[in-house]
Amino acid sequence: MFEDLKIDKNYVPYMRWMLVFSVATNILLLALPLHILQVYSRVLKSGSISTLVFLTLIVVTMLAVSAFADFSRRRIARRLANRYLMDHHDKLVQCMVRTDDQTLSTSKTISKLRTVAGFLSSRLFIGLHDLPFSLLFLIALFLLNVWLGVVATVGLAAMVCLAVLSNRSVSAAQTVAENREADAFNFASATLRGTDEVRAMGMTGKLQNRWKKKLGTNTEAADDVSRLTSGYSAAGTFLKQIIQVMIVSVGALLVLSSSMPSVIIFAAILITNRMLSPVDLTIGGWAAITKSYRAHLSLGDLMETAECLPVEQAFRASSNRISADNIHYSSTRQKARLRILDGVSMDITPGTLTVVTGRPASGKTTLARIMCGAIDPQAGFLKINDLPRQNWSDADWGRTVGYVAQDIKFFPVPVSENITRLSRSNSSDRLVRAAKIANAHEMIQSLPEGYATVLERGNIRLTDRQKVKLALARACFDSPRFLVLDEPDADLDRDGQKELIGTLEKLTKAGVAILVMSRRSRMQAAADRVFEISSGQLHPLNGKQAKGASSSRKQEGGGPARPAPPERSANAATALARIREVRRQHIGDGLENDAEDLLARPDALFEASSRQSRML
Repeated sequence: MFEDLKIDKNYVPYMRWMLVFSVATNILLLALPLHILQVYSRVLKSGSISTLVFLTLIVVTMLAVSAFADFSRRRIARRLANRYLMDHHDKLVQCMVRTDDQTLSTSKTISKLRTVAGFLSSRLFIGLHDLPFSLLFLIALFLLNVWLGVVATVGLAAMVCLAVLSNRSVSAAQTVAENREADAFNFASATLRGTDEVRAMGMTGKLQNRWKKKLGTNTEAADDVSRLTSGYSAAGTFLKQIIQVMIVSVGALLVLSSSMPSVIIFAAILITNRMLSPVDLTIGGWAAITKSYRAHLSLGDLMETAECLPVEQAFRASSNRISADNIHYSSTRQKARLRILDGVSMDITPGTLTVVTGRPASGKTTLARIMCGAIDPQAGFLKINDLPRQNWSDADWGRTVGYVAQDIKFFPVPVSENITRLSRSNSSDRLVRAAKIANAHEMIQSLPEGYATVLERGNIRLTDRQKVKLALARACFDSPRFLVLDEPDADLDRDGQKELIGTLEKLTKAGVAILVMSRRSRMQAAADRVFEISSGQLHPLNGKQAKGASSSRKQEGGGPARPAPPERSANAATALARIREVRRQHIGDGLENDAEDLLARPDALFEASSRQSRML
């Protein structure tokens, strides 16, 4: 099982000192049986009090040194665990931040790291260093008497066989338990996120029953592991006691046959106990050993992923010319390869607003994540000033790019640190400037503690509009030259959309390049260029720069946009008036938003009028 176990060179000094202090601890523990032998063989026969005093002082000193050595190796084990945590921390954070593997859970990864660190500082790990010295104590028993050594050898071999059997049984049961635990954990993580839907649609009882079944299978598997571990531990303790009884019995026979003095029995009991204790400890803790070993292997796989990350170069963009060159990306969920992006190429120039629209699940979010550098394309390149993303350091890239995700998340820290991207050393002027750019300054001041308000889950309820403002303020911090926004207007009302578009227009006038994923017509009407993504490819639509500039559209890979048919444009006003009249009769006044959306899209207006005519 442990054939793949390798010790990192950084941990060799710790292991060396662990071995040194383990040698001192185990050898000096022989002082107690030697003290018994000397007292019975010399002091009681000679009656010398001074001999007893000096002998006692020597043994007490040896035991004190042994205790200090044991204390030292415990401290070394704790430092080894701390070193393991620190060595794995940076690379694991890189892996968890950069990976696109949805099955990788941050909490489970951290739990594995803590499992290994906890094992390295445990008494069980220290006891493993005592296993080789069982042979030393066995030799000591042979020196006392050959028959005592034979009995101890048979007993030690029996306990080793029990340890091997425990390894096979517990490891198989633990594999099943870990799989069922992961299934229950993933189910809970996936279902408890939508607690509002659960309460609103009365799914609490069904969720409880489903989770209860999974917890039941999990607890059954965990109970099997506990039963096997406890059983083998009890069997090991029982076997250890039997061996000690046999040592006493054989020793008594040897004393009765005058082959051995009686005092040797007491020394043999102490030595036998010390010889069997590490093996007994290993049998009882085998489940913890295998769990820690598997966690270490899992972390090792992630570490290899981190080592394969490209070497980054420190660089700060002097301008903000962004280009995507032949981007490809596919999903492999459920063993089916789904092509999301198929050769996407686009250029985003400074001071322009580019909008990408498309149907749900058409690849907008994936394109946004690639363009902001959150994930890497499987083929193709994302470049700023002809420098690929892989060559940037995270710090420099973060100062150049701002990102507003579709699912906005904040950290459980004050609002100020959320905006400054977890930095505490930034000046308040830069903080307030970013908030004012996003029109969030007044809103933040209205919070209970202003910029010091901690955004803890459940304590502060932010509206969708407030979330977008805070996320945009965070994206604008440190004056990035490129902004990517993924559906920022999806849940905004008319006023919120208008305010957001105004903010983006101010940023473009300041020379910022902006890419927005949006299906709203207002955002498309304000854009300099509009693309539609379908079948993994971009198709240019009308935009401010596209009007009257067919040649530029050809350079972007598409022909001139088709103008709306004359009959559609001519019927636009009549259709709109008819729609308003019918809506007022059946729905009421509230058509302004829909009317403006339809006016911005003549094709959609013609289709709506046709549907309305059929209704009439």
